[in-house]
Amino acid sequence: DQTDENDPQAQTKEKDDDSNTGDPNQQTSGKQNLDYKKWQEQSDIVIDKLLKEVESIVELTKRDLELKGSDNTQLESDDNLVDNGDGTYSRKTSLHDSQEDSKIASQSDYNNNKSPSSSNLPTNNKASTSSSSNNKNNLPQSSNQKYPQPDKKTSNSDSSTTPLDNSADISSQVSKIESELDQDIQEDDDTIPSDDHEQIQDEVPGKSEYEQALTILSDINGNQESAYNLLKAAVNLGYINARRYLASAKMFGNIGPRNITAAIEDFEDLAAKGDPVGQHGLGYLHATGLGFNSSQAKALIYYTFSALGGYTFGEMSLGYRYFNGIGVSKNCETALTYYQRVATKVAESVSSISDTIHKIRLSEEAEQGAAKIGLLDDDIVQYYQFLAEKGDIPAQTALGQLYYNGGRGVKKDHLKAYKYFKMATKANDGVGDAFLGKLHSEGSKSIKQSNRTALEYFRKSVEKKSSIGYCGLGDMYLHGKGVVKDYQKAFYLFFQSAQQGWADGQLQLGLMYYKGLGTPKDLKQAVKYFNLASQSGHVLAIYHLGMLHATGNGIIRSCHTATELLKTVAERGSWSRWLMEAYSSYKNGKISDALIKYGFMAELGYEIAQSNVAFILDKGGSSHIHESEKYQRALLHWSRAASQGSTVALVKVGDYHYYGYGTKIDYEAAALNYRVASEQQNNAQAMFNLAYMHERGLGLNKDMHLAKRYYDMASEASTDAYIPVKLALAKLSILQVVNWLRHYFEGSSSSKQSDVKAEDLKNNWDLYVMA
Repeated sequence: DQTDENDPQAQTKEKDDDSNTGDPNQQTSGKQNLDYKKWQEQSDIVIDKLLKEVESIVELTKRDLELKGSDNTQLESDDNLVDNGDGTYSRKTSLHDSQEDSKIASQSDYNNNKSPSSSNLPTNNKASTSSSSNNKNNLPQSSNQKYPQPDKKTSNSDSSTTPLDNSADISSQVSKIESELDQDIQEDDDTIPSDDHEQIQDEVPGKSEYEQALTILSDINGNQESAYNLLKAAVNLGYINARRYLASAKMFGNIGPRNITAAIEDFEDLAAKGDPVGQHGLGYLHATGLGFNSSQAKALIYYTFSALGGYTFGEMSLGYRYFNGIGVSKNCETALTYYQRVATKVAESVSSISDTIHKIRLSEEAEQGAAKIGLLDDDIVQYYQFLAEKGDIPAQTALGQLYYNGGRGVKKDHLKAYKYFKMATKANDGVGDAFLGKLHSEGSKSIKQSNRTALEYFRKSVEKKSSIGYCGLGDMYLHGKGVVKDYQKAFYLFFQSAQQGWADGQLQLGLMYYKGLGTPKDLKQAVKYFNLASQSGHVLAIYHLGMLHATGNGIIRSCHTATELLKTVAERGSWSRWLMEAYSSYKNGKISDALIKYGFMAELGYEIAQSNVAFILDKGGSSHIHESEKYQRALLHWSRAASQGSTVALVKVGDYHYYGYGTKIDYEAAALNYRVASEQQNNAQAMFNLAYMHERGLGLNKDMHLAKRYYDMASEASTDAYIPVKLALAKLSILQVVNWLRHYFEGSSSSKQSDVKAEDLKNNWDLYVMA
């Protein structure tokens, strides 16, 4: 009996009850029965209320599922339903229900703290019973009730044998039911809105039009007018990616004629909304002076905001400028930060079947022709195909790899690659089997992914001791593809592949050492194999090596080396394909389009793009570049390319200072650039120019011996310089004879000396003629 001593009404009531009851045992038994009966009624009220809520939720869920995608008129016309604003509805609660909820809640809170007594029970038993009865009559009838209503008769019959403390068990059961119900409601809340959210994402206005336009543009014979109309429709529907693409297309002239003015309007509108793509576009236009007066300060501001918005091109532009000190003070650490971000994005997206980008230097093509810069003519490809059909295994393997990776003017085609690798499986080197395994392991639109088939081909390749097969099978064990994970087997297989010089095997072995998988962790060995793989141009090896240099983990920290390596990785991103698009425009006679595309890549820091921009300007420029600015702009890009180590650019910068193109004549500056190209790059042209400047005394001391030395060095550096050097040496000898004769006939200080000189000339005339 836990009667509150501070409650006088309860004490008075207790005294009255004691005085009116004669038998103490009978009094206690009656109190227990009354207690249990009231608590049973209270639990019924709680259960009824919970059942009512469950039925209401079930009913609403059914309605939502039936009416999804159609008009919700019936739901909205129900006066008892309230729109929650997120696509769901809840039923209104009446004042009576609210009072009943408050009453049950207060009683439930009390039950958790105290045992029941006669003084704590409701005073109006009939009202309580009536309320419970009314609630049960108002419950919706359903045969699939999750929480069935307990039988009162069973509960009352058990009350004679159940002790009073069972009321606490009832309270705990009610709490358990409430928590389970809350769980179910939460699951429903998580499920239904998520489906609606996915449906909303799939139905983003303008997205389908944008994707259709890109599909059309990806086809060589696609209708550009249809694509343009679809993009305009997507823009009108508010799809931001379509707006960005259309603005860039107007600037580059990808769809229809180029329109810089319209592109500026679109970029300004995007930038006003804080869009980083629009900000970078304005930065490029200000940097190059397209549509604006050139302003490096404004370009830097726009690039900065674009980079802060996380835009990849903004980060690359800023990284390049801080690394080379263009418009800002040089800051290697800041440049490293930006290049780390971009390189990480590239490393996460790169795969072994990513497109191979062939970088073409226009100056080399002009001198050597397309064949010598790596592009393959159709005739050459057809010749290899003829050999492959005749059973030539090297030709089959070469064509398979060409179509597998793409590049050199040939598009990637995995079906053709599969065909030629299948032919090459007859060879004993296992290369064909290994590449067939790679095709099945990676999968593509043309080849179905199959771990079982990949394992079969890799094992055949390993039996033939193929380095590619070792690496492929090691990858299967490393990731558990079709086999149980086994790091030790993977390590052994990667080691065998790396020992045979396969770059992928060297990379994976380096990662095993770096992470300590299948072998003790060894950072020195990791660096060793990363270096070996990076020498083959493996982008992931270059990335890991750059990150090690950036952190000083296992190697001496070097900000400059890390930045150069990560810049190389950043320039291997998918956007590097724009270099080939610019080259295609150049070959098709669209010089202005090529110049703008190369200029865009030049602002990202691509040295080859900077050289190509300068070359185009040097050869005549474009209609949108004024003639008076042509050489100044060319010199700017030659200088930027030279600062990144381009030998051709160094020589060109020297030429511009020597002849005064885009700047004043400065022989000393010219000689300085020639000397750098000569000493650091061993360039024959730079040596030849230095010899001529020593011969004439232009910017350098006049010295015939040094002139002859540089001529000889140029001849040794390049076989192409042999004939020009011989002619220059003959000229030099003739000049020496002429100078000697002039001094002789002009007279000398003594006749004796004159006689000696005459005698020398008379006796050695044949040597001078031979020279």
